Amino acid sequence: MRKWIKVLLILIILIIVAVAVVSFSIDGIAKRQVESAATTTLGVDTSLDSLSLGILRGSVKLRNLEVRNPAGYTAEHFFEMKDGQLVVSLGTLMGDKVVAPTLELSNLTINLEKKGGKANYEVITDHLKKQDTQDPNAQAGKKFVINDVTIRDIKVHAQMMPLGGKLTALDLVIPEIHVKNVGSAGDNGVAMQEVTNLIMKAVLTAIAKKAGGILPAEMLSDLSGQLDKLEAVPVEVIGDVSKAAGQVVEGVVGELGKSIEGIGNIGKDGKSGENPVNKVGEGAGKAIDDIGKGIFGDKKKK
Repeated sequence: MRKWIKVLLILIILIIVAVAVVSFSIDGIAKRQVESAATTTLGVDTSLDSLSLGILRGSVKLRNLEVRNPAGYTAEHFFEMKDGQLVVSLGTLMGDKVVAPTLELSNLTINLEKKGGKANYEVITDHLKKQDTQDPNAQAGKKFVINDVTIRDIKVHAQMMPLGGKLTALDLVIPEIHVKNVGSAGDNGVAMQEVTNLIMKAVLTAIAKKAGGILPAEMLSDLSGQLDKLEAVPVEVIGDVSKAAGQVVEGVVGELGKSIEGIGNIGKDGKSGENPVNKVGEGAGKAIDDIGKGIFGDKKKK
């Protein structure tokens, strides 16, 4: 009897090990497919830290997707995503067409840079345009139908250096966007490359539509013009697009600049009795006070 128990335990252990090995192999294959699809679609190297295919829980989890910035631009990455989860119907997970109720992506960062007459997002949209001209049915691999793509917490870093102008740099936040019924137009769904295409266009479209009055007008007009060349993606933006926290730094620089300028002006109006050191001290003190209010809030208002 004990012998049969030992045999049974050994079989159970072997089965667990086999399932773990197979699962790890499938995760690795799926991870490489995501990386390859994104690299092909966007035209720049893309890496994914991990992909976990949960056959029993009916979901696919992704961690740390990084899309490199085109050569010649400041930021290391054009696009980063920290967390992603595809909730799938168990019956379709191992088939040729995967039906997913939701795809949720969160904690995204996108760097928009325009130097002179060329922008990094133009390199990306050029590749998206090539993708739009391809026959979606000719793309290999699994096909996907996703009822709702939800993208949350999108941080946008924008830098623009016009020819002969000054650098403009600012951050903004898009709380949430939705794209409905991805791949549902046909019976076959869409390949991973097309999913990547739609996600990138959705994020850029949300920025172009909702960042008016925040992004520099030249960059906004240029980005909208690039998107007009692509197949449109209907995007729903939830919440207001707003400037990110930290703009107080601009105010600090301004106050210190005024203080230094004040030193240079002493004596021009015949009133040279004011101590320039005190002038700088007052300006610096106000600047430090502004920092405190920006970080901790104005206690007088409480």
